[in-house]
Amino acid sequence: GRFSTIGLRSYFHRICVEGCIAYHSGPAFENGYYRLRHGSSGPKVARVQKSLLSQRADSLPGLIENGQFDIKTSFGVLLTKKLDAGEYRSPIVSI
Repeated sequence: GRFSTIGLRSYFHRICVEGCIAYHSGPAFENGYYRLRHGSSGPKVARVQKSLLSQRADSLPGLIENGQFDIKTSFGVLLTKKLDAGEYRSPIVSI
Protein backbone atom coordinates (compact mmCIF):
# COMPACT_ATOMS: atom_id res chain seq x y z
CA GLY A 1 0.00 0.00 0.00
CA ARG A 2 0.86 3.64 -0.12
CA PHE A 3 2.11 5.63 2.81
CA SER A 4 -0.11 8.59 3.67
CA THR A 5 1.54 11.70 5.04
CA ILE A 6 -1.75 13.34 6.06
CA GLY A 7 -1.54 12.05 9.62
CA LEU A 8 2.16 12.82 9.78
CA ARG A 9 1.60 16.44 8.77
CA SER A 10 -1.16 16.78 11.33
CA TYR A 11 1.06 15.24 14.01
CA PHE A 12 3.97 17.60 13.26
CA HIS A 13 1.62 20.57 13.15
CA ARG A 14 0.26 19.64 16.59
CA ILE A 15 3.78 19.19 17.98
CA CYS A 16 4.85 22.59 16.60
CA VAL A 17 1.79 24.31 18.04
CA GLU A 18 2.42 22.68 21.41
CA GLY A 19 6.06 23.74 21.28
CA CYS A 20 5.11 27.34 20.52
CA ILE A 21 2.58 27.41 23.33
CA ALA A 22 5.11 25.89 25.72
CA TYR A 23 7.80 28.37 24.69
CA HIS A 24 5.59 31.42 25.11
CA SER A 25 3.63 30.30 28.14
CA GLY A 26 6.33 28.72 30.26
CA PRO A 27 4.96 27.65 33.65
CA ALA A 28 1.36 28.35 32.62
CA PHE A 29 1.73 25.74 29.90
CA GLU A 30 3.53 23.26 32.10
CA ASN A 31 0.99 23.54 34.92
CA GLY A 32 -2.19 23.88 32.91
CA TYR A 33 -1.87 21.61 29.87
CA TYR A 34 -1.51 17.89 29.61
CA ARG A 35 -2.52 15.10 27.32
CA LEU A 36 -4.95 12.43 28.33
CA ARG A 37 -3.80 8.92 27.59
CA HIS A 38 -4.22 5.34 28.75
CA GLY A 39 -3.96 5.40 32.54
CA SER A 40 -5.20 8.98 32.95
CA SER A 41 -8.24 9.55 35.16
CA GLY A 42 -10.57 12.28 36.32
CA PRO A 43 -13.35 14.56 35.10
CA LYS A 44 -11.59 15.42 31.83
CA VAL A 45 -11.46 11.73 30.94
CA ALA A 46 -15.15 11.45 31.82
CA ARG A 47 -15.88 14.31 29.38
CA VAL A 48 -13.98 12.48 26.63
CA GLN A 49 -15.93 9.30 27.39
CA LYS A 50 -19.23 11.21 27.35
CA SER A 51 -18.32 12.66 23.96
CA LEU A 52 -17.38 9.24 22.59
CA LEU A 53 -20.64 7.75 23.86
CA SER A 54 -22.71 10.57 22.38
CA GLN A 55 -21.06 10.09 18.97
CA ARG A 56 -20.55 6.34 18.74
CA ALA A 57 -22.23 4.45 21.58
CA ASP A 58 -23.45 1.74 19.20
CA SER A 59 -19.87 1.07 18.04
CA LEU A 60 -18.34 1.00 21.54
CA PRO A 61 -19.97 -1.77 23.58
CA GLY A 62 -18.78 -1.80 27.16
CA LEU A 63 -17.54 1.79 27.21
CA ILE A 64 -18.84 3.60 30.26
CA GLU A 65 -18.36 7.11 31.58
CA ASN A 66 -16.25 6.34 34.64
CA GLY A 67 -13.35 8.79 34.37
CA GLN A 68 -10.76 6.03 33.79
CA PHE A 69 -8.87 6.11 30.46
CA ASP A 70 -8.90 2.36 29.98
CA ILE A 71 -8.59 0.06 26.97
CA LYS A 72 -12.20 0.70 25.91
CA THR A 73 -11.64 4.46 25.98
CA SER A 74 -8.41 3.97 23.99
CA PHE A 75 -10.31 1.97 21.40
CA GLY A 76 -13.01 4.65 21.24
CA VAL A 77 -10.40 7.34 20.60
CA LEU A 78 -8.71 5.19 17.93
CA LEU A 79 -12.05 4.54 16.25
CA THR A 80 -12.91 8.24 16.27
CA LYS A 81 -9.49 9.15 14.83
CA LYS A 82 -9.91 6.51 12.12
CA LEU A 83 -13.36 7.73 11.14
CA ASP A 84 -12.51 11.44 11.39
CA ALA A 85 -8.96 11.46 10.01
CA GLY A 86 -8.92 8.34 7.86
CA GLU A 87 -6.07 6.61 9.65
CA TYR A 88 -5.07 5.24 13.01
CA ARG A 89 -3.16 7.42 15.41
CA SER A 90 -2.04 7.12 18.96
CA PRO A 91 -4.91 7.01 21.48
CA ILE A 92 -3.99 10.35 23.03
CA VAL A 93 -6.40 13.23 23.45
CA SER A 94 -5.27 16.84 23.71
CA ILE A 95 -7.19 18.74 26.36
